[in-house]
Amino acid sequence: MGVNSMNDAGRIGFLIKGNYNHTTTYDFLDVVYFGHSSYVAKKITIGNEPAETSEYWQVLASTPSNAVT
Repeated sequence: MGVNSMNDAGRIGFLIKGNYNHTTTYDFLDVVYFGHSSYVAKKITIGNEPAETSEYWQVLASTPSNAVT
């Protein structure tokens, strides 16, 4: 079986995109920083701010609000 006949597996890893920007289109598995947390996109989104409970974002890591920084 040649390389050209293989199926595309799609993205299989995170892509770090930096600070969240409401005008940027984010794709599945894009990671952004917002507030004191990092979030990964669950699906394509634009203009949907990351939040703890969101159909577009999942929290990867967060700093508790009472943490000393």
